Amino acid sequence: MPSWFTGLAIQLVLAGGALWWAGMRTRTPERRLPRGSRIA
Repeated sequence: MPSWFTGLAIQLVLAGGALWWAGMRTRTPERRLPRGSRIA
């Protein structure tokens, strides 16, 4: 297996994990807010 291919695969996995983690951290907890509340 070429070393550049392994490095690319590792980078893609890490980047995907970082994007997923950032999306989860910035998601608004709308289920915990009372009904009718507005988010600015």
